[in-house]
Amino acid sequence: MDRKNWTLLAISFADGADVSPVQLQKCLFLVGRKHKEEVGEDFYEFSYDYGPFSKAIYQDAEILGSEGLVFIERPFGGFAKYTITAQGAQRARQLSMEGPSPALEYLRMVIRLPIYQL
Repeated sequence: MDRKNWTLLAISFADGADVSPVQLQKCLFLVGRKHKEEVGEDFYEFSYDYGPFSKAIYQDAEILGSEGLVFIERPFGGFAKYTITAQGAQRARQLSMEGPSPALEYLRMVIRLPIYQL
């Protein structure tokens, strides 16, 4: 599965709630670490500063936004918030049927955890 689809799935598994940049980074990091074989070789590479970080996640989220699959809210002076669109939710449902189940279930669980528990 293309790594961009993992970003879409993470946002969709939040069930309509906003996903913060930190939450997106940490959840995708955890999935990639726990399910290396399932996410594939093209998955995100992370550097470490104040926590795991991959600029490519933000780039892919922007692409998803331009495709109408994700809505990106940019509050003045704040961080972006990512929300799934109806079109994105439909695409995520299709991907959920195609993807590796253990990794998807793990992602579904961690995206719903409060940020301080990640």
